[in-house]
Amino acid sequence: MEGRGNRGESVVGADGADVAAGGGKEWAGVGYESRPYWYYRNGRPWDGLRVSIELKKLEGWGILVGRARELLRCGEVVAVRECECCGEARAGSGTFREVKRSCGGRSCPYCSWVRATERVELLGLAAREILEVPGYEWQLITQSLQYEGDRRCEDMSVKGLRRRILMCGRMVRRQWKEGLKGPGTALLRCTEISERGHVHLHSVYYGPPVTAAWLEKVGKKVSQGRGCRAKVQKIKGGAAGVKKAARYAAKSVKGSAGAFNEDALTGEGRVSNLYPELAARWELAAANLRLSDVYGALRGIEVPKVESEGGPHDDSETQCSCGAVGRFRTSYRNVFDFLIECHLKGQAGLEGNKWLPYWMRDAVRRKKLRLAEEKARKRRLARMRAQSRQKKPASKRKAG
Repeated sequence: MEGRGNRGESVVGADGADVAAGGGKEWAGVGYESRPYWYYRNGRPWDGLRVSIELKKLEGWGILVGRARELLRCGEVVAVRECECCGEARAGSGTFREVKRSCGGRSCPYCSWVRATERVELLGLAAREILEVPGYEWQLITQSLQYEGDRRCEDMSVKGLRRRILMCGRMVRRQWKEGLKGPGTALLRCTEISERGHVHLHSVYYGPPVTAAWLEKVGKKVSQGRGCRAKVQKIKGGAAGVKKAARYAAKSVKGSAGAFNEDALTGEGRVSNLYPELAARWELAAANLRLSDVYGALRGIEVPKVESEGGPHDDSETQCSCGAVGRFRTSYRNVFDFLIECHLKGQAGLEGNKWLPYWMRDAVRRKKLRLAEEKARKRRLARMRAQSRQKKPASKRKAG
């Protein structure tokens, strides 16, 4: 199979747009519906129960007994900083990274949020600490392997998904050895799956400019006859641009709550998830495999802890509303209740998040209602005018 990608075509920016390489029918999955799987119940965007049920139907699921149990309750608790004097929780201090009950699932949006947060901090730190080399630049690379997307075919089975994960890893290692590796270069590799079973790679690379044609050529050496497509985009904006690219690349599930959306985490905003059947297959296929890895200058750089300087739990000099300074302790709160409490104060609840304040949401809702009522009123008037026009000729004929 030969890929027919536009060589050298730039990737859409790292702002959450779809940059998965693959546009034809032979690249996109056809076994799962084109519309995403929406789940919203009791303020949770994640259907962990269905995924756990589907996981238990698969052969060999016994290695994930603990995860199947933890999938049911992951994301319910968030670690926050609470004042020792008045008990008030500090807004913006919420994090899932200290929650011991996190399931670690590969399809779980909450655990994806944790992994993405750590990768963003790693790349942001690297962009400031790595020595600049003349001619080097930060680049966002997306690579895809051709596959058969019908849910009943081999590529969509547990073995087929695992084979594609391993193939993606071998492809990046081969490219690293044959050209990407060099003095001062760095690479973050993340393997991701889309809602339709599209396993692909996102990489953030610091080094000499690379071309999509070269990446495809080397990738085909390990793709076992599959077509290979690649897209490359230069990252601009310094450390801030690198963090945005990492935020896009580091999610393990396309469209998951790992995209730093507090509305999705609380159920206020809808987020698309993997179909439970596909999510269960992905959990088993990715078991004991590394979906993310670092190369070159990124090795040795440690992700800052939550209590480090600038972290969500760095509050040694923070003053509470009661007047106490630096007297905070870690407590565990329900994520939904905590985020609503923070939003009502006019502040974000989780580290590094953007959100729409509740007062602004209410204003938007009221405006939508007014517009809907205005449209309905106009439709009623138009209907009444049309009916009056139809009655007039009939009354004239009767009079004649």
